[in-house]
Amino acid sequence: MKRSAALGLAVLFGVPASAQSAQSLVTGTSTTELVGIARGFGSASLGTSSATGSPKITGRIGGQEYSVYFYGCDSNKKNCTSIQFATYWIGKRLTAAEVNQWNADKRFGKLFIDSDGDLNLQMDVNLDFGVTYKNMEDTFDLWKLVLEDVLDAI
Repeated sequence: MKRSAALGLAVLFGVPASAQSAQSLVTGTSTTELVGIARGFGSASLGTSSATGSPKITGRIGGQEYSVYFYGCDSNKKNCTSIQFATYWIGKRLTAAEVNQWNADKRFGKLFIDSDGDLNLQMDVNLDFGVTYKNMEDTFDLWKLVLEDVLDAI
């Protein structure tokens, strides 16, 4: 009995933690999974960026339209290494000082005024080597919270 318990502990501690909790990873190739996660927060569909030909997710959270752009993709527009959540508001104005203060106070998301005077919000996510499904769900939830913070500010 003691021998089998010791063997069980040796096996348990001899196996790396990553192998013990083996999970499939969400990567820049996991467009179907990413759209599925996005749909858990509102509507979402997969398309292609007209500027780069890379995948692009268009969705809505709480009525606010946003896009997820894929970056660092290979020549086949697959195996992308990062994504960027992005949205903007036409006619919603904050002063440069208000935008700077928002950026100083907030850890996630980057708020800026573009050349047309529109308010823009972006949030970059590294997918190089993959992230867990739960991590990506949490990232979409974080994006939702960042959107809500901006909506409260404007």
